[in-house]
Amino acid sequence: MELLQLKYFVEAARCENFSKTAAKFGVPPSDISQSIKRLERELGCELFERRPNSVVLTERAADFREGVVMALAELEDATKALGVGSSGRQIRILAASVRRIVMQAVENFKRQYPEVEIFVSYDGGDDPESFDLAVAGADFSHFGTQGDLLLEEEMVLAVNKSNPISQKKVITPSDVAAEAFISMGKESALSRMTEKIFLEAGINPGVSVRSDDPFYVRRCVELSLGMAIVPEVSWRGLFGDDVVLRPFTGAKRRIFLYVNERKRPSDYTRILADMLAEECESESLLSKSEQ
Repeated sequence: MELLQLKYFVEAARCENFSKTAAKFGVPPSDISQSIKRLERELGCELFERRPNSVVLTERAADFREGVVMALAELEDATKALGVGSSGRQIRILAASVRRIVMQAVENFKRQYPEVEIFVSYDGGDDPESFDLAVAGADFSHFGTQGDLLLEEEMVLAVNKSNPISQKKVITPSDVAAEAFISMGKESALSRMTEKIFLEAGINPGVSVRSDDPFYVRRCVELSLGMAIVPEVSWRGLFGDDVVLRPFTGAKRRIFLYVNERKRPSDYTRILADMLAEECESESLLSKSEQ
């Protein structure tokens, strides 16, 4: 019986869905399913009733769940008393921006410290203060601390080569006033920045597609369904060969790293924070060398 198995079990019992549990822990749904099956074999009984789109805790497993919740809470209290939080071997990261670079840093970190459990979220859910680190814009204030500047990058125009505008070396908002745009969801920082750029130019952009997934924003541009304003460094290399990035107004965005001092950051957390800073610096220098 493993600690992570028990955490999977408690979360699955709460949300009654293995896929949602997998999303919370940043693992494939199959990992949750297999982990629960191993736990059931060890206990000698079924913990969940499997249904087409959900799982429901069995009556026999209800008391077990209460005991596990109490045990996990006591363990959490004990580790907090040591001042390390989750034995210092779990790091929760809110990657509101520069996801690619964050994951590169996580990959490098895991090679050196495979014993540390990493959880990465892109939206923070209902409790952003539960995270140890946050990578976000200057408007992030949940930790009550000032962030350290990680990256400053220009916002450029991503346009398919089939569009004649792609031939221009420098493009202004008036050049694309009648064009279709692809954008992230309205609540995203990237969408707000796009709207701010056009608002300052007195233009109302025509957004033809919105997506909360950056992959599909890029895919729509590749399919020539519209163009998009994107960050130059953090989205570098993510488009296909049919898309070019062109200078656009000189607007920049600034990304900060926030450390949640309220959770008494472990040595591992601070090491990962340093790796994130190094990764951003390396990416910025590489982008400049390619210009």
